[in-house]
Amino acid sequence: MLREQAMQAILNGTVYTPSRIIPRGVVLVEEGRIVAVGNAAQVTPPAEAEIVDAKGEIICPGLVDIHVHGGDGGDCSQGAAEAVRATARRHLRAGTTSLLATAASAPLATLWRACDAIVEVMRHPLRGEARVLGIHWE
Repeated sequence: MLREQAMQAILNGTVYTPSRIIPRGVVLVEEGRIVAVGNAAQVTPPAEAEIVDAKGEIICPGLVDIHVHGGDGGDCSQGAAEAVRATARRHLRAGTTSLLATAASAPLATLWRACDAIVEVMRHPLRGEARVLGIHWE
Protein backbone atom coordinates (compact mmCIF):
# COMPACT_ATOMS: atom_id res chain seq x y z
CA MET A 1 0.00 0.00 0.00
CA LEU A 2 1.32 3.44 -0.89
CA ARG A 3 1.75 6.12 1.76
CA GLU A 4 0.16 9.51 1.22
CA GLN A 5 2.95 11.94 0.31
CA ALA A 6 3.87 14.29 -2.49
CA MET A 7 4.86 11.73 -5.16
CA GLN A 8 5.39 8.01 -5.57
CA ALA A 9 6.80 6.31 -8.66
CA ILE A 10 5.83 2.67 -9.15
CA LEU A 11 8.41 1.00 -11.41
CA ASN A 12 9.38 -2.40 -12.75
CA GLY A 13 5.95 -3.91 -13.27
CA THR A 14 3.49 -4.67 -16.05
CA VAL A 15 0.87 -1.91 -16.13
CA TYR A 16 -2.66 -2.87 -17.19
CA THR A 17 -4.79 -0.01 -18.52
CA PRO A 18 -8.19 -0.13 -20.25
CA SER A 19 -6.51 0.20 -23.64
CA ARG A 20 -3.08 -1.44 -23.38
CA ILE A 21 -0.59 -3.48 -21.40
CA ILE A 22 2.72 -1.73 -20.70
CA PRO A 23 5.71 -3.97 -19.91
CA ARG A 24 8.27 -2.37 -17.56
CA GLY A 25 5.75 0.38 -16.90
CA VAL A 26 5.93 3.48 -14.74
CA VAL A 27 3.03 4.91 -12.74
CA LEU A 28 3.35 8.25 -10.98
CA VAL A 29 1.00 8.87 -8.04
CA GLU A 30 0.63 12.28 -6.44
CA GLU A 31 -1.49 12.81 -3.33
CA GLY A 32 -3.30 9.53 -3.95
CA ARG A 33 -4.07 10.21 -7.64
CA ILE A 34 -2.47 8.74 -10.75
CA VAL A 35 -0.84 11.57 -12.69
CA ALA A 36 1.17 9.70 -15.36
CA VAL A 37 1.36 6.22 -16.87
CA GLY A 38 3.72 4.92 -19.53
CA ASN A 39 6.91 3.04 -20.17
CA ALA A 40 10.32 4.16 -18.89
CA ALA A 41 11.01 6.15 -22.07
CA GLN A 42 7.72 8.07 -21.70
CA VAL A 43 7.60 8.77 -17.95
CA THR A 44 10.55 9.89 -15.83
CA PRO A 45 10.05 9.94 -12.07
CA PRO A 46 11.01 13.20 -10.37
CA ALA A 47 14.15 13.00 -8.22
CA GLU A 48 12.14 13.58 -5.02
CA ALA A 49 9.66 10.75 -5.72
CA GLU A 50 9.48 7.75 -3.41
CA ILE A 51 10.38 4.74 -5.57
CA VAL A 52 8.18 1.65 -5.22
CA ASP A 53 9.59 -1.45 -6.92
CA ALA A 54 6.76 -3.63 -8.28
CA LYS A 55 9.31 -6.45 -8.73
CA GLY A 56 7.85 -7.59 -12.05
CA GLU A 57 4.29 -7.90 -10.72
CA ILE A 58 1.10 -6.53 -12.25
CA ILE A 59 0.23 -2.88 -11.64
CA CYS A 60 -3.49 -2.23 -12.10
CA PRO A 61 -6.42 -0.54 -10.38
CA GLY A 62 -7.82 -2.40 -7.39
CA LEU A 63 -11.05 -4.30 -7.81
CA VAL A 64 -14.30 -3.53 -5.98
CA ASP A 65 -16.42 -6.60 -5.19
CA ILE A 66 -20.04 -5.87 -4.23
CA HIS A 67 -20.97 -9.40 -3.12
CA VAL A 68 -18.47 -11.18 -0.84
CA HIS A 69 -19.55 -14.03 1.45
CA GLY A 70 -16.15 -15.03 2.79
CA GLY A 71 -12.59 -16.15 2.30
CA ASP A 72 -9.75 -17.97 4.08
CA GLY A 73 -12.25 -19.81 6.27
CA GLY A 74 -14.03 -16.62 7.31
CA ASP A 75 -17.73 -16.18 6.59
CA CYS A 76 -19.21 -12.68 6.83
CA SER A 77 -22.43 -14.21 8.22
CA GLN A 78 -20.64 -15.74 11.25
CA GLY A 79 -21.14 -12.69 13.44
CA ALA A 80 -17.43 -12.44 14.25
CA ALA A 81 -15.22 -9.51 13.30
CA GLU A 82 -12.24 -11.86 12.86
CA ALA A 83 -14.18 -13.82 10.21
CA VAL A 84 -14.82 -10.57 8.31
CA ARG A 85 -11.16 -9.60 8.71
CA ALA A 86 -9.99 -13.00 7.39
CA THR A 87 -12.22 -12.43 4.38
CA ALA A 88 -10.88 -8.89 3.86
CA ARG A 89 -7.25 -10.06 4.09
CA ARG A 90 -7.84 -12.83 1.57
CA HIS A 91 -9.58 -10.57 -0.91
CA LEU A 92 -6.86 -7.91 -0.69
CA ARG A 93 -4.23 -10.55 -1.54
CA ALA A 94 -6.29 -11.38 -4.65
CA GLY A 95 -6.51 -7.74 -5.82
CA THR A 96 -9.83 -6.65 -4.34
CA THR A 97 -9.19 -3.34 -2.57
CA SER A 98 -12.79 -2.67 -1.46
CA LEU A 99 -15.81 -4.88 -0.88
CA LEU A 100 -19.34 -5.20 0.41
CA ALA A 101 -19.47 -7.95 3.03
CA THR A 102 -22.48 -10.20 2.34
CA ALA A 103 -24.71 -11.50 5.10
CA ALA A 104 -26.59 -14.53 3.75
CA SER A 105 -30.21 -15.32 4.49
CA ALA A 106 -30.54 -16.35 8.14
CA PRO A 107 -32.71 -15.74 11.20
CA LEU A 108 -32.86 -12.04 12.10
CA ALA A 109 -30.77 -12.43 15.28
CA THR A 110 -27.98 -14.04 13.22
CA LEU A 111 -28.13 -11.25 10.64
CA TRP A 112 -27.85 -8.57 13.35
CA ARG A 113 -24.74 -10.28 14.79
CA ALA A 114 -23.26 -10.40 11.28
CA CYS A 115 -24.03 -6.71 10.76
CA ASP A 116 -22.42 -5.79 14.09
CA ALA A 117 -19.23 -7.67 13.13
CA ILE A 118 -19.12 -6.10 9.67
CA VAL A 119 -19.65 -2.60 11.08
CA GLU A 120 -16.84 -3.20 13.59
CA VAL A 121 -14.45 -3.91 10.70
CA MET A 122 -15.74 -0.93 8.73
CA ARG A 123 -15.15 1.41 11.69
CA HIS A 124 -11.73 0.02 12.58
CA PRO A 125 -9.95 -1.07 9.38
CA LEU A 126 -6.53 -2.69 9.69
CA ARG A 127 -3.54 -2.60 7.37
CA GLY A 128 -3.46 -5.59 5.06
CA GLU A 129 -7.25 -5.81 4.63
CA ALA A 130 -9.51 -4.84 1.75
CA ARG A 131 -11.66 -1.89 2.78
CA VAL A 132 -15.16 -2.97 3.82
CA LEU A 133 -17.45 -0.33 2.33
CA GLY A 134 -20.78 -1.66 3.53
CA ILE A 135 -23.12 -4.62 3.81
CA HIS A 136 -24.80 -6.62 1.06
CA TRP A 137 -27.80 -8.14 2.79
CA GLU A 138 -29.50 -11.18 1.23
